[in-house]
Amino acid sequence: MKKSLCLILILFGLSAPLFSQNSGVNYNLLLQQGEYFVAENWEDFLEKNNPNSDEIIEGKYYRILQFFQIPTNEERADLEKLGIAFLNFFPNKAYLVSFPKNINKQSLKNRNIRAVIRMEGFMKKDKSLVHLDFTHQSVHQENVEVMLRFFQDVPMDWAIAAVRQKNAKILKPMRESHLVKIEIPINDIDKYAALPYVSFISIAPTVGEPEDRRGR
Repeated sequence: MKKSLCLILILFGLSAPLFSQNSGVNYNLLLQQGEYFVAENWEDFLEKNNPNSDEIIEGKYYRILQFFQIPTNEERADLEKLGIAFLNFFPNKAYLVSFPKNINKQSLKNRNIRAVIRMEGFMKKDKSLVHLDFTHQSVHQENVEVMLRFFQDVPMDWAIAAVRQKNAKILKPMRESHLVKIEIPINDIDKYAALPYVSFISIAPTVGEPEDRRGR
């Protein structure tokens, strides 16, 4: 009996550090504004967390998909077979992905997924717009010129037409980079950041600055 008890204590002692290490993993997303805490929400996603109708673009909707561990090539391939497209790596242990609107959520069980996160507007804003410099050459009284980046698999013509319907002034489409330069009221920055087909928004660069400012 004593030997069995000792063996149990030894095994517990060996496993405790490993358990502590796993439970202490940092899963915060890394944004330009700093770290963003992400709660594990896998069960919530299965039961609800369905996209709003205006989030569905050409049969798809966009989320940040966070894993317990970076998925292997085989794990990614299995998810891609279900119609999930991996668009960009998103630190930490996450990817920006598109889901087919009719995906069977139950098919995603036991696939190393920790959280599914809606990409809110504040997560898309470049720090140049968080603390706007009103002396910047792209600021014109109550308006500002900005660069909108669209998700990679959103059709460019569709996206430009959608932005035009919001009464933005289209200044320069950049199709190869999936960008468009527009002029909008400063008070509408958050509204454009929140658009479900926009992945990033930054102030338009001045002469000599690169137009394609990738935030992540």
